[in-house]
Amino acid sequence: MNLTQYGKDIEKALDQAVSDHIQLTQGKLVKYNPKDTGRMASSWFIGHNQDPQGSRPKDWAARGSKRVDVERYSGKITADGIWNLVNNVPYAQKVAYDPRYAGGPGSVGGANWYLAIVTQQPFDLNKQITKQMRKI
Repeated sequence: MNLTQYGKDIEKALDQAVSDHIQLTQGKLVKYNPKDTGRMASSWFIGHNQDPQGSRPKDWAARGSKRVDVERYSGKITADGIWNLVNNVPYAQKVAYDPRYAGGPGSVGGANWYLAIVTQQPFDLNKQITKQMRKI
């Protein structure tokens, strides 16, 4: 067994696990985010070592687009640093935490959609790490 190569394989597996986890989590946030215009659901951005700035424009719905297009992270997602999934629309916190706003029309995940995703994070990441490590 070549320990140098084994270390590289572990690093590669962890990078892939973190990348898969972040992208899958972004997908869950988009899918279960209550949708009226799609502005908030399409404003989940990935940031590395800082919170990403920006959100869809206020006139997102007025443009006639109710599609939920998610901006993909342009860099490589690795296991280093701090990764953030951020939504900067002004009402994001209210929709995420207040059941009165979260369970309306277009809601797939119910009133506690956000907390259900957040509290599942350690388990989901562990699942991705296990999946990748088994490939070594």
